[in-house]
Amino acid sequence: MAGAYPGIAVNEQWLFRQAELVLGPVSREQLVEKLYAGEITGQTPVSRLGENDFRPLSTLDGFGLHIAKAQAKLRVEAKDRSDQQASRRKRTVVLSIVGAVAVVIAVSAAAGARYLAVHNPWANTDALAFADITMDPPTITLAKASSGDEELLDYPLEPGKPSRRPERSSHASRSGDKAHPVSAAAKPSKDSEGLEIGQADQAAIHEVVAAHQRSLYPCLMAEAQRKPGLSARIPIEFVVGNDGKVTKLWVDNPDFKNGPLADCMLKTLQKWPFKAGGGAGASVGLSFTIGKKSG
Repeated sequence: MAGAYPGIAVNEQWLFRQAELVLGPVSREQLVEKLYAGEITGQTPVSRLGENDFRPLSTLDGFGLHIAKAQAKLRVEAKDRSDQQASRRKRTVVLSIVGAVAVVIAVSAAAGARYLAVHNPWANTDALAFADITMDPPTITLAKASSGDEELLDYPLEPGKPSRRPERSSHASRSGDKAHPVSAAAKPSKDSEGLEIGQADQAAIHEVVAAHQRSLYPCLMAEAQRKPGLSARIPIEFVVGNDGKVTKLWVDNPDFKNGPLADCMLKTLQKWPFKAGGGAGASVGLSFTIGKKSG
């Protein structure tokens, strides 16, 4: 009676030896299953039950084909296991490298953070960029006197209409007609034209100037770049109009009264948010020094 495997009778019983142990009995079909499972090989000693005649399985008829197929199957499985192990080892190496790089980056980032926390090279970027520029405290006066036409930069109030230049001959600081500073504790003052600066207005103007005065530094830095080695004192004075806009600018230095520096400053000043209607006609004086102070 033929079994599931060619040339093998299912009803035969066999013993097989592994090391010093004799195992079984098992059928021929079970021997073949153990071949394919890798539990026995063609060199495993086997004997029919009751004969006690152990011989290598490969010497018996009916097992040769199964031994060859089992060996091929086991080789394929071994190669698959080897490939999987190699893949796992490769993945482990990659993960180890990535982990090491991540640790290095984390350590570097921590060290960089500690360095920046201690040294903070950007903390004083403005101070470093404008190290050669200093400024005197601002002054706020009534606009009773202005520079002559040659030192005046007008802000055109209406497109297409020429700006009206004031009929004044000299700057207050160079003439007998001096501007009158208004102290924080003083009562509101009024000039001959009825212009008035109150205590509250002066405080508001001071607040705007303090908040935005450094916005003029880029103009000065640009001028210093155009003229390497520049060392000069540059006083300016500007007037705040009733609409809160700067309407006039004087540059009290003959080398800079016209040109890109004055233009840049005027455009910047016109962006300062003075309160409309507050302190109309107020004249604000600032004085900048580029490089070492002269004199």
